[in-house]
Amino acid sequence: MPGLLRAKSFSSVTNEPGWRSETQWAALPSRREACPARSAASPGCSDLLAIEPNWVDAQNKMGYLSMALGRFAESEDRFRTYRFVAPDQANPHDSLGELLVLTGRLDEGQRELEAALRIRPDFCTSYRNLSDAARLSNHPERMPALTAALEKNGCGAEMVAFSKCWDRIWTLYLARDWKRLAATFHEPCIQKRNLAPVLPHLAAVLDGDLALARQIEAFVAKGDSNYMTHENPVVPHTAAIREVAEGDLAKALTHFADADAQVQYRALNDGIFKLYNRLQWAHALEASGDTAGAERLVREVTAVNKAMAARYVGLPAPQPPTASNAARAMPTAGAAKAG
Repeated sequence: MPGLLRAKSFSSVTNEPGWRSETQWAALPSRREACPARSAASPGCSDLLAIEPNWVDAQNKMGYLSMALGRFAESEDRFRTYRFVAPDQANPHDSLGELLVLTGRLDEGQRELEAALRIRPDFCTSYRNLSDAARLSNHPERMPALTAALEKNGCGAEMVAFSKCWDRIWTLYLARDWKRLAATFHEPCIQKRNLAPVLPHLAAVLDGDLALARQIEAFVAKGDSNYMTHENPVVPHTAAIREVAEGDLAKALTHFADADAQVQYRALNDGIFKLYNRLQWAHALEASGDTAGAERLVREVTAVNKAMAARYVGLPAPQPPTASNAARAMPTAGAAKAG
C-alpha cells in the first residue's frame, strides 16, 4: 500500500517534517549494517528504529517511487528490506505483493497478500490486490469470495459496493456480453462509485454504439482521474478506442501514446491500466501496418508482466472499418474531427 503517496503528490510528501531525500536515506545504515544478526528482533534493528523511526516508512515510499519509474528490481529490494525489518506488519507484505502481482509473479504476490491478511484481516487493500491477481491469473471465480471477505472484515460499504461492481463488470467482460456491459455505464457502479468506465466504453464501441461511447467519454472528461496522475489517462484512452473503430488511426495512435505518457506504475491499478493501454495501442499499430511497432510494445509489456502480454492474442479490441462499411463509417469519423 503506497500510504501517503496515494493521497498526496510527491512534492507535498517531500515537504513534510522529517522527510529526507533519496541521497540522505541512502546514507542511513543499510539493513545488513543495522541488523547484523539478520533478524528484525536483533538489537541493531531496534536501535535503528529508535533512532530513525521514519526509516522503515521510507523504504516503502522509495519502493513505490522506484516502482513508478519501472525500476522493479530496485523496488523489490526496498520492499523486501521493509518486510525484513517489520515482518509482523501487514503493509510490507501488501506492498511487496502488489509489486509481484504487477510484474506477473502472481503466485508469489498472492502469498504475500495472504500473509498481510493473516496479520490483519481488516487490511482491506490486500483483498482488492488479490482480486486483481485473480483476474490476471484467470481465476475470476475467486473474486466473489474476496468481496465477501471485504464485507465480513468491516472494509466499508463503499469499498464493498465498488468491489461488487468490478466483479459484475468483469463477469460481463469475460462473457463478451458487450450490450449488457455497455449498459452498466448508466448504473450506480459508474455513475456513483467512481469506477473508471474503461470496459463499458470498450463494450459500447465493440457493440457499434459510438453515440454511447461518446457519452461515456464526455462523462470521463468531467470527472477526476481514478489513477495516481495529474491528468486523467482514461480521456485519451477512450478516445483512441473509438477512433480506431472510426478508422482514424493516426489520431488514435497519438491518443494511446498520450495515455501511456500520463500514467506510471505507481500502484497495481495504475500499472494494469498502463499495460492494458499498451496492448490496445499495439493492436492499433498492427492495424495501421506498423507490425514492428506493435511487436515492440508487446515485448515491453512482456518484460513487465508475461501474463498480461499473453492476452494480446485474442484481446477484445476495436478494428478499423472494412472497405465494405467504410462509407457508412465516414460521417461519424468526420463528426469526430469536426468536434
